[in-house]
Amino acid sequence: MLPPSFFLPLHSARPKQYIDVSSSLKDEAVMEIFWLLLLFRNNIVVQTMWVNRVFKFFKVWEYLGEIAVNESYWFDPIWVNE
Repeated sequence: MLPPSFFLPLHSARPKQYIDVSSSLKDEAVMEIFWLLLLFRNNIVVQTMWVNRVFKFFKVWEYLGEIAVNESYWFDPIWVNE
């Protein structure tokens, strides 16, 4: 994976400016994925690989979110009630 500094000129009008912490991490991730797909636009195998990885990541994230919502003890540890 390329370092975050690789993507700074694509995100900012000032290339040496740091990424704003308050900006949306999801938007930054989408931009990085877009530019990676653009770099490999002539290679359908690499494109498919990245699309599958992104899809699997979001499916796993959604699954973990469902577990976190259904299992309330994640947010209510025993030692908090004591």
